[in-house]
Amino acid sequence: MSHRRIERDIEDELRFHMESRMADLIDRGLSTNEARRIAEEEYGDLEASRAELALIVAAIGVYGVVAFDVRQRMREMGIRIALGAYAIDVMRHVLGQGTRVVAAGVGVGVLTALAAGKLVASMLYGVTPRDPGSMVIAATVLLSVAIVSSLVPAWRAGRVDPVQVLREE
Repeated sequence: MSHRRIERDIEDELRFHMESRMADLIDRGLSTNEARRIAEEEYGDLEASRAELALIVAAIGVYGVVAFDVRQRMREMGIRIALGAYAIDVMRHVLGQGTRVVAAGVGVGVLTALAAGKLVASMLYGVTPRDPGSMVIAATVLLSVAIVSSLVPAWRAGRVDPVQVLREE
């Protein structure tokens, strides 16, 4: 099955459940507008859950990449500290690397969102495809997640014992 086919099937299924939910609410005595509002709020909650899950996966990914990089460069970190670098400087270096990679990704994502805005316009509710507030919030959240995800590897890098790391090799 192609990606587009699966996406279309999911959208059809969601539309069916949303219409069923509206019909159920109307049967309970709500007006069509009230039923539509409640169904759209529930659909929005589902979309928010998908966004939260994507954010968690992104945080795990950033943590994994930064932690792997720190582990691979532990000898370098040990040498830096042995030559007089302060732990805080090593931590800043690691945090900066993780943040720069995500900042580049956010930049590409914003440009892609601006370019593909018309394609997703029908899926958005209450915002335009080029809503600057939404883009600023998304970028801020992703950068914050990158910083938080990089904290543990940065802390580990700053606590490297240079003697132990140099003996391991």
